[in-house]
Amino acid sequence: MRNSSILLAGVAALLCTDVALAQSVAPHTGFYLGAGLGKSHARFNTPDFSTGDPTISESANTTDTGYKAFVGWSFSRYIAAELSYTSVGRFSYSYTVPGFGTSSVHYDANAVALSALGAIPIGRDFSALLRLGVSANKVERSGLNGDFTTNPPVGNISKTRASPMAGVGLQYDIANNAALRLEFEYYGQFGEARGNGVPVTSTATFPDTTGRANLWMFSVGAVARF
Repeated sequence: MRNSSILLAGVAALLCTDVALAQSVAPHTGFYLGAGLGKSHARFNTPDFSTGDPTISESANTTDTGYKAFVGWSFSRYIAAELSYTSVGRFSYSYTVPGFGTSSVHYDANAVALSALGAIPIGRDFSALLRLGVSANKVERSGLNGDFTTNPPVGNISKTRASPMAGVGLQYDIANNAALRLEFEYYGQFGEARGNGVPVTSTATFPDTTGRANLWMFSVGAVARF
């Protein structure tokens, strides 16, 4: 009888432990908010920005700090839908003309994305993240600023376009209602193709459109569940 009692007590303890563990890793469903901060990168489509004049030196600043905020709904531990806003950053493309100095155009980018997020558990508290969605990418390209300009001046131009977006990441659940994320997100293409350009010399033209660039961001973020 004593042995039976000990056996029953052991089974009960194991069951309680299993229940507690199941509760600690129970799928979270419902509403959550989050934010992230990271390093963003741009790959300019150089022909859209180049003057075509070999005597003019050209360079690009292709990195900046980006940030994002998002709202999501978890259908289970494995699938969620998210709506996010990302200020991807400010980039620039510069021109140096001998005897005149250097001027630049700024390239400010942001994105509003709707995506599906899949979570693949790889441990009690860790999950691999896979993201796929569509993004409304807006860019504002400034006029030419610096030591010289064009005549007529190159004005401010903006363009919004839709693009597929995707991402991968890692999530760590620090509590039932909170998590940390490390993510890579690719937002696709921004801007539009170059037109005829604004002529400034017999051999040089400056862009008359926003120009195109592909943008992505590495970020760390936090999630709060409700």
